[in-house]
Amino acid sequence: MEKITLLDTAIGSTNKGDEIIMECAKEELGYLMEKYFVLSTPTHLSAFTAAQNLWKLPDSAREIATSKYKFVCGTNLFSTNMLHRCCQWNIDIFNSKPIEGSIFVGVGSNAKEKLNFYTKRLYKKVLSKEYIHSVREEKAYTILTNMGFKCINTGCVTLWKLTDKFCESIPKSKADSVIFTLTDYNKNPQKDKEMINILKKSYNKIYFWIQGIYDLDYLQSLTSIDDIEIITGSVKAYQELLNKDVDYVGTRLHAGIYAMRHKRRAIILAVDDRMNSMKASIRNNCMSRNEISNLEEMIHSNFETKVYLDFDLIEKWKKQFE
Repeated sequence: MEKITLLDTAIGSTNKGDEIIMECAKEELGYLMEKYFVLSTPTHLSAFTAAQNLWKLPDSAREIATSKYKFVCGTNLFSTNMLHRCCQWNIDIFNSKPIEGSIFVGVGSNAKEKLNFYTKRLYKKVLSKEYIHSVREEKAYTILTNMGFKCINTGCVTLWKLTDKFCESIPKSKADSVIFTLTDYNKNPQKDKEMINILKKSYNKIYFWIQGIYDLDYLQSLTSIDDIEIITGSVKAYQELLNKDVDYVGTRLHAGIYAMRHKRRAIILAVDDRMNSMKASIRNNCMSRNEISNLEEMIHSNFETKVYLDFDLIEKWKKQFE
């Protein structure tokens, strides 16, 4: 039986947003997963050693190497410096043989510098030259096309379900309850405290979801949690809460998109370049944290959820694998 490999961006991640991305990628690639034997290998952790690449790959790695398709499933791992110690794609020029021919699925870029020689060489070794890559913002699109790869900007894979028809079923007015998030690696105590105070004033019931490993620690440094119900760092627990009548407000991008996918009204506060680069796709539901003084007005207003993507382009990308 022919195989496909999913390069899993959730394994080893301290951010449950990567688990959300993987869930959505599997849903969008379901039409292929039904036809092939599906293998997985991590991106955050090193899966193969240089010695195995040079001598003899283990059986599982050989199966990955001979997979018909190898999909890199989203997240912000497209770096311009693959020598950096914090790279989210944990590969190098010596251990990457089994994943040669990899195809991006809604991948984003954290590019802050010029693409260096080593990184360019590594991508030319690993990424498919045959298939069209899917990226989620213009920065990644520009870098890939400048290297000579075929590429289209499809937006993040988590958004592909959110067609105009789907979004019509998302409430326009506020609920009585809200679930909010904070971002442990991008703190602004003054503005985050202001957000929490606005939520306490605007909603009867407040929940907090732990998307990142230190999010709860950060919350406890800002305010008393006696009047806040804590939802554990589990996507399943978050999903169960989203089955209730609840709004989402917070600084976690994929928690907000996941709420929208569960037909919940969401207000996402953009806190970094990664979120700002995706802001054009979800501008009805997104505002800058620097505009926190406008949050209360937005909460009490009616607004339409709408995702600005070219859904025909997404279908074009999918059809190349049929």
